[in-house]
Amino acid sequence: MKSSRKLARSIYFALAASFSHAACATELGLTNYPIGVNGILDGILPRPGGTVLLNYYFYDKSTKYINDKGDSGIPDFENTTFVGAFRTIHTWNYSNGGWTISSAFNVPIVRSKTSIMGMSDTDTGIGAIDLEPIHVNYVNPSNTFFSSFFVDIFIKSGGYDSRRLANVHQNYNAITPLYSYTWFINRNWSTSATTGIEFPLERNDETLYKSGDVFFIHPSVEYTPTSNPKLHFGFSPYYIKQLSDDKLPGVRIEGGGQTRATGLGASVRYDFSEKVSAVLKYNNEVSARNRSESDPLWFQIGYIF
Repeated sequence: MKSSRKLARSIYFALAASFSHAACATELGLTNYPIGVNGILDGILPRPGGTVLLNYYFYDKSTKYINDKGDSGIPDFENTTFVGAFRTIHTWNYSNGGWTISSAFNVPIVRSKTSIMGMSDTDTGIGAIDLEPIHVNYVNPSNTFFSSFFVDIFIKSGGYDSRRLANVHQNYNAITPLYSYTWFINRNWSTSATTGIEFPLERNDETLYKSGDVFFIHPSVEYTPTSNPKLHFGFSPYYIKQLSDDKLPGVRIEGGGQTRATGLGASVRYDFSEKVSAVLKYNNEVSARNRSESDPLWFQIGYIF
């Protein structure tokens, strides 16, 4: 059994090399930033002196890795990931007109199972820790437009092992500038979005793989029925596009290993009170390259203190 697992690993790494590491584009098409997490009331942050606790729960099962040509890139590939993340945002007791300042941090607990050619590995632990030192926020005088510019700093949490098929983070630090907004068009319609670019700051020091920079945007449109102002229905797609090539010493990566994907999505939000709100959201990727096809299911709940 031990020798068969060792042989399977050898075959897997030989296959990866034969694909010119296209099968590891942006290290399997992954980013530290959780693609698809945003799109609902993104620009709204706590009022000065206030704090919000956000719990994110994510589930995804993928059965196909798509290479640069749109074909299945890894034989018998399957990945199942569950994430429970806990994010705290505090707005400091300062305001100047419509301007405020917030800080936040996010700690994800990840369980990932990856299978290839009958071989399987599971890893559970803390994913990349997300620090958000400064949000610069603006609210217009009519309280219909909310926005925030901030920077996410992702710090690898350790425990990565390139000999495993499954790991809970990408094993590199990254910085991600972002802009979010929410606009209440009228009592029935609103729109939100978050857009940003992830810049990896280093190579994965175990695989020597250097992932490229990745652009992403998560827009949404929400409809609120007049008959039930606590209930909201949303259309929440996302789009990601890698802007620079992946790099690996001594290896030519076909197509630069650039990952890209478009995901369509629908969401339902319910406001239990002015201080508690929950969101259920599902996305379906209708196109993907250099990444596993993803159909993530999200449950998010927020508490204002």
